[in-house]
Amino acid sequence: MQLDPDLLILVMPGHTKGHTVLLYDQTFLFTGDHLAWSEELQQLIGFRRACWYSWTEQIQSMQRLATYEFEWVLPGHGRRYHSDRPTMKQQMQQCVSWMQTQ
Repeated sequence: MQLDPDLLILVMPGHTKGHTVLLYDQTFLFTGDHLAWSEELQQLIGFRRACWYSWTEQIQSMQRLATYEFEWVLPGHGRRYHSDRPTMKQQMQQCVSWMQTQ
């Protein structure tokens, strides 16, 4: 749903049934508790232990989210992450692959 010409609200169930993320200017992704950077793993991750609705749905949501262009991941909890768009695409694919093993 487009809230403004530069602001999208994207429904991404998983963390909760009605979880949403905000994408501003195809640059800044406000993720809430859906996605963050892991210093330990040196990659983007989803929070399995904070998934209150469905891990399967969260993985599917992350696959859809990987089709969008952005440069910043700004989580509600966890570390933020910034990269160029090609690196972010790669990180998102790596995150999905990692989530599928959890």
